[in-house]
Amino acid sequence: MMKNMYRKAILALGIVALFQSSCSDWTDPESLSMDYATIETQNPELYENYLKDLREYRASEHQLVYAWFDNSEKVPCSRAHHLTDLPDSIDVVGLIYPDRLTNMEIGEIKAIREDKGMKVIYTIDYDKIKSAYNDKVLSASNEEPFSKDFRPFLTDSLTYALSLASKYNYDGICISYTGKSSLHMAENELREYKQNENCFMEIISDWMERTGDKYSLVFQGYPQNVLSENAVVLDKSSILFISGLEANSTSELASLLTKGYIEKYKDHYGISVIGIPLKNSDRHYMMGDVLAVNAVAEWASVPQSGLNICAVGAYDVSGDYFSADSNYKNIRNMISILNPSIK
Repeated sequence: MMKNMYRKAILALGIVALFQSSCSDWTDPESLSMDYATIETQNPELYENYLKDLREYRASEHQLVYAWFDNSEKVPCSRAHHLTDLPDSIDVVGLIYPDRLTNMEIGEIKAIREDKGMKVIYTIDYDKIKSAYNDKVLSASNEEPFSKDFRPFLTDSLTYALSLASKYNYDGICISYTGKSSLHMAENELREYKQNENCFMEIISDWMERTGDKYSLVFQGYPQNVLSENAVVLDKSSILFISGLEANSTSELASLLTKGYIEKYKDHYGISVIGIPLKNSDRHYMMGDVLAVNAVAEWASVPQSGLNICAVGAYDVSGDYFSADSNYKNIRNMISILNPSIK
């Protein structure tokens, strides 16, 4: 539970913001968010107390909130393009585009980490690497031949992706791996499947071994499809996010959780859904007539078949900045449902 001081600090900051009047060059809809820079200048002691309590809250026991952020816009034209405008109570931010960061992005990563205690990670997606390889094979020609052996491509891609952790001083990585059941595979297919997964997981495991505790690791996908010989990656993951990125209902989330449940990791399960995208909004961000982030919050706030969900992830949240009532209204609502003490 968060301390009374934290709640009072938020209230006081809100009152200061309410009586502020300022001009903005931004053309976004009116927002109820607080202008922290101005408050910091006008009442630095109050602001420091707020940040202190925010960091204490983050260190307390609560359901973690992960938010993946679309940072594709390198010349911001909206506050929705700024990491510093994300709700403060988000625990971990995942950058959807982890490479070629600008000085502004690097500065904002530093700010949300040092001031607010947020962590910043990025995802390495096996399926996307495989898809990129398939595209290369299809586009190959006699003039520009391309190796039909996937594993060298996988090794090179993964090695480069892992190098970004130190290059941009990330706090950790998320490994995305869906896999599939190997029960009914033909012998040749099974051999190829195992070799590919082993290559991927062994590189990840070796990297974690070499870097020690420097970087955090979370898993996203279907853990039941990870081969037993590669379970060490699951062992090292602080959270196993069951991927609900294509789920259409909370009953489907429950089914996915049941299929992915492994007793050994019962205290480490999270669930991830589509957030409110800034673009490409034809994805599964709705569950019926309810936003996925609102549906999953209600679902995950209570035990599921006796299992407590330790974390909720929302993939691509930037579009929620433009919520009519207040910026990031739905993400804030999700956080409040999961952790009512922040109200």
